[in-house]
Amino acid sequence: MEALHLVTSWPVEHVTAAVVTAAGSETIGDTERIYRLASLTKPMVAWAVMVGVEEGIVALDAPLRYALAHLK
Repeated sequence: MEALHLVTSWPVEHVTAAVVTAAGSETIGDTERIYRLASLTKPMVAWAVMVGVEEGIVALDAPLRYALAHLK
């Protein structure tokens, strides 16, 4: 999960990130801090899905039930 630690080099005052996999999870930063994301969450999720598409984890034309079955 080397990529997770890249957020520490971002030029911002506060940063928190997490990676969740079937094997477990890893977080970095203050996970108790509340961030006011509001309408930014939708583009963030869309970006995360597109990363999954690039990595071959998610197929945009896969039925939802197929995608959800692989999350369990």
